[in-house]
Amino acid sequence: PADVAPDFTAVYPAGWQPTTAGTLFGFIAPDQRSLLSYDTPATADLAAVLAPLGITDPAAAPVATRTANGAEWTIYASPDTPAFAFRVAVAQIDDKWRVIRIGTSVDIIENAVEGLLYPAINAYIPGTGK
Repeated sequence: PADVAPDFTAVYPAGWQPTTAGTLFGFIAPDQRSLLSYDTPATADLAAVLAPLGITDPAAAPVATRTANGAEWTIYASPDTPAFAFRVAVAQIDDKWRVIRIGTSVDIIENAVEGLLYPAINAYIPGTGK
């Protein structure tokens, strides 16, 4: 939709269930096996942004970068569990960290990066910085 939250404009797959918690706006697949979330954490410390996602060394975890809408996103791989994997895109926009996270089965995570994370990054437009 055009207005996921007052602080940004983004997209999510049709039929996914929205959920919110604090600054996090998430969407869960109908089969509850995949997720997409957007967050604007209050902290200015990148390590503090990534630590709750299981990334303890930001310098060692980047797997890719992507530029969209004038922002440079760094994509991190969270430690995978045997059945579940996360990829996290982070960009500093207007002096705030912006976080887009996907999670899904280990066997389809790379397809989800192409089909879910990249389109989410490409569509992300920060708002007024509220």
